[in-house]
Amino acid sequence: MDTKKTLIISIVAGFLVIVLFMVIYSEPEPEAQSFDEVFLNQLDDVEEINILSGSGAEGSQEVQVEESEVISQILDDFSDIEIRRTESRVDASNYIISFDNYIIEMSEDAVMFFTEDGVAAYEIVSDSNHLETIENDLEWEEVDLEDIEDGMEEDIEEEEE
Repeated sequence: MDTKKTLIISIVAGFLVIVLFMVIYSEPEPEAQSFDEVFLNQLDDVEEINILSGSGAEGSQEVQVEESEVISQILDDFSDIEIRRTESRVDASNYIISFDNYIIEMSEDAVMFFTEDGVAAYEIVSDSNHLETIENDLEWEEVDLEDIEDGMEEDIEEEEE
C-alpha cells in the first residue's frame, strides 16, 4: 500500500513540476499598445496621404488626400486603435496607405507596417471605427493597376540613371 501512495505522490509531484516550468518559461502575450505609440508618433507633419483600396484585381480604387482637415480626421480615427504585435501572418490587405515615407496595410482586424527593418504585423485588439473616414468621406477613383506598375517601373529607371 505504501508503494502505491509513493508512486501516486511522485506522479502528481512530477506533473506539478512540469506545469510550473511551463508557467515560468512560457512567453507572456505582448501587451496592447496604442497606434500612436507604434506609428503616429514617428510622423512629422503629414501633407499627403495616398490610399489604394482593393485586392489588386478589378475594382481597385485610389485616393490622394491633401486637405489638412481630412488628413487630421484620418489620423484621429487611427489614434483610437489598440494593437498587439504578432509573429504570425495577418491579413491587412484592404487598404495600402502611404504617409510620406511610410507604408502600411490596414484592414478591420490587422495592420502591417513596412519599415527599413522589415515588416511588423499587429492585430487590432480594440473596438474602433478606424476606417470610418476612409470608407465614408473620401472620393475614390477607379485605378488600373497596370498603369501604377508601369509608373513604378519608370520611377525605378529614373532613379537608376
